[in-house]
Amino acid sequence: MAKQRPETEKEEEARVSPKGWESLRGASLGAIETLGLLPMIEAVDAMVKAANVEVIRFQKLGLGWTIACVAGGVGAVRVAMEAGHTAADRFSQEGVAASAISRIIGGPLPFPPVSSCMLARPHPTTWDWVSGQTPQATTATGTAIGFAEVLGFVPAVLALDAMLKGAMVSFKGYGGIPPRYVLWVQGDVGAVRQAVDAASKVASEGNRLVIAQVIARPDAEMAETIPAKFELAAITGFALPLPHRLKLLAPEKE
Repeated sequence: MAKQRPETEKEEEARVSPKGWESLRGASLGAIETLGLLPMIEAVDAMVKAANVEVIRFQKLGLGWTIACVAGGVGAVRVAMEAGHTAADRFSQEGVAASAISRIIGGPLPFPPVSSCMLARPHPTTWDWVSGQTPQATTATGTAIGFAEVLGFVPAVLALDAMLKGAMVSFKGYGGIPPRYVLWVQGDVGAVRQAVDAASKVASEGNRLVIAQVIARPDAEMAETIPAKFELAAITGFALPLPHRLKLLAPEKE
């Protein structure tokens, strides 16, 4: 009997995810964030049992925070997120992660240990970032940069989507350590200001906004010292990808 050839990584990926992410790109998105791994396991189990959705991301980010993202039809994602949030919330009340961190910081958590959101029509760049893909380059021009720092991955998803839908700007990456995320965009001053205002409004609704700012004429050397990356990587260990640096787009010649 001939020895079976071990499958390659691409073949394994195709077997595990026969649909492929390309066929899902542009579908509705759901994201959930929990403090603790076990609540997330309960959430993912509940989501895939409740509706026909694909899990496109399941990742531990460190400091107890875990995220998961699903994609599918609008109705399916809505049902899945409701089931997942309910399961995670029920389990988190019995867990120890939230109470342990509360003891460390000397008080209650500043926000709930379970957060979730749904985007019926996510911006393509938002979809790429949430699913773990490098966002495709955009055509926004201008050298102004703006940022919004928010508490939590779910508010970061909502803030980024609001930024990109609110104005013609380029997403330049994010910085920070979970659960704090700094989202960077670049473009014309007016567009950047409009995008930052949109992100601030969304994040403020859940009291998740830390700070937001626009730098109309940033120094080129200063901008290149700002760490920003697209990959959501765990902060533990030594496997962190080196961040790229913000590089200002040269103004178009008249």
